[in-house]
Amino acid sequence: MFKENLLRIITLIVLVMLVGSVNVFANTEECADELTKEEIASKFEEINSKYEIDEPFSEEDADELTKEEIALKFEEINSKYEIDEPFSEEDVEFVKKYAKKIEQDKEDNDIGIMGYVGDSFNVSGTSSDGLVSANISGNGWSDMGYINHSYGAEYETKATRNGHMVTKIEAQVDHTAFGLVGSDGNIGKVYSNSLKGSASNVSSYRFKRSEKYTAAALYSTTSVKSDIHYQNGSSAGSFTIRYP
Repeated sequence: MFKENLLRIITLIVLVMLVGSVNVFANTEECADELTKEEIASKFEEINSKYEIDEPFSEEDADELTKEEIALKFEEINSKYEIDEPFSEEDVEFVKKYAKKIEQDKEDNDIGIMGYVGDSFNVSGTSSDGLVSANISGNGWSDMGYINHSYGAEYETKATRNGHMVTKIEAQVDHTAFGLVGSDGNIGKVYSNSLKGSASNVSSYRFKRSEKYTAAALYSTTSVKSDIHYQNGSSAGSFTIRYP
């Protein structure tokens, strides 16, 4: 077991030196302009109906994906596999296609061996009846080394009500790392976790969480989301704001 793990680590380091590391938090400039939720759902349903599981997307469909659709696809991929389970070739290609490469500029990215990647965001959302609106704004980041990594987020969720009472705000940062798995050196999920926090009967909530971990990782995705719960008499509901 020790020799197998050592060989995996050595192989990973060699690959990293050749191809670098990739991290996904947000790639908003390279994605299509934002669509409405209805348009996103319609487009995603159209694309999903055209393909079977593990069937590769056409180049046209792949290029048309918005950042929301990319995030949903990553969620689908993450849910399909256990830790250390090899991905299909199509899912590996999706990870590579929609990952953002870390720049190896040590003057700017000197925190980790492979670099620190952070992103700021400011996103708003509204309940289905339009009586509660909310905004999330702050920063998320990951710091990917050869073996030792960390990630986290610090952001605020603010809710504005017009007839409903906000009963709870839940916030979280999700992080998944992909690397070499199995004796054949395939790509798979090597780490996945969510850091969460919440507050009840408040109109704003500041979330700040981070975590360190060790894994033989080559790629990673990081995202944040807040769930806003509200109530008006016997009627209750919730909605989610996510980034990316």
